[in-house]
Amino acid sequence: MPSTTGTDGHCLLCGERGWTLVSRTDDREYHARPGEFDIVRCWKCGHVYLNPLPAPEEVAALYPPTYYTVNPNSPLFHESKLIRWKMGKDARDFRARWGERRFANLIDIGCGDVKRIAAYRDAYADCAAQATAFDLLFSDRARALAKELNVACREGNIETDVASLPDNSYDLAFMRQLIEHLRDPRQALLNLRPKLKPGALLVIDTPNVGGMDFDLFHNSYWAGFHTPRHFHLFNQASLTKLVQEAGFKVIDRGYLPSIGFWIISLRVKFGLDCVEEGSWPWRHISLKNIAFSGGFTVLDTLCIKLGLATSNQFVVAVKE
Repeated sequence: MPSTTGTDGHCLLCGERGWTLVSRTDDREYHARPGEFDIVRCWKCGHVYLNPLPAPEEVAALYPPTYYTVNPNSPLFHESKLIRWKMGKDARDFRARWGERRFANLIDIGCGDVKRIAAYRDAYADCAAQATAFDLLFSDRARALAKELNVACREGNIETDVASLPDNSYDLAFMRQLIEHLRDPRQALLNLRPKLKPGALLVIDTPNVGGMDFDLFHNSYWAGFHTPRHFHLFNQASLTKLVQEAGFKVIDRGYLPSIGFWIISLRVKFGLDCVEEGSWPWRHISLKNIAFSGGFTVLDTLCIKLGLATSNQFVVAVKE
């Protein structure tokens, strides 16, 4: 029987090698790689991570052509006027929250979708704001959209190659649902820091090891594991520690609704993947279903108002 403890780990936060098993499961969402994978918890500091990490050359294969960001048939693919409106609202709400600050050079690291950074740029139009999207590569479609929206594309790897980004240039940076996918998030933050101006804001959101859906599904069905694509999973304390160690000061933190995790967790629980919506009645467990997406939004929003954690968190930090 496979071990549930070991001393061959690699804790990012404290260097401890001892671990206890949290979850052992296969790639139930996309079937990109066979076999089982272990999500473990550090004996010393409690950090949760994938053990072992895949080799750098193996990472790309974990994101097949059926992955939800590029697959219109996925139950998580949702591109509509409503989504565009929400992006704009989120940007305007951010402007209202940080109204005393003015930003002129914005960057989205690991952006995935250039429309998001364009929405934030538009919220700061009176500052003549410029927007940059930074990612490993951009498809022809993404580049065409970036040109249409006047967003600059810069290619590189935030962990190993940031040569395309000028130093001391950006005053607002986003890392949205990215840091958990990185083999070395600390190095990524260290690489980003010199690219930011003094006093620049960094906004990170990432899964939180907590919340109602984590408590219900954490044994093997919780979508936040996103096995084997999420390499490091944080709580508020460990994420704050990582960001501070990279030379930033955390000035705000909290929780966000996590609609997708609820929907994926339910699908995995019922033996469904994220490649196709599936036939009736399973096709209704989808981000495109207003009853599900709206209901889980209300539920998580209520939890936040009651001071409870959800499985999605954020920190806002300033470069000191």
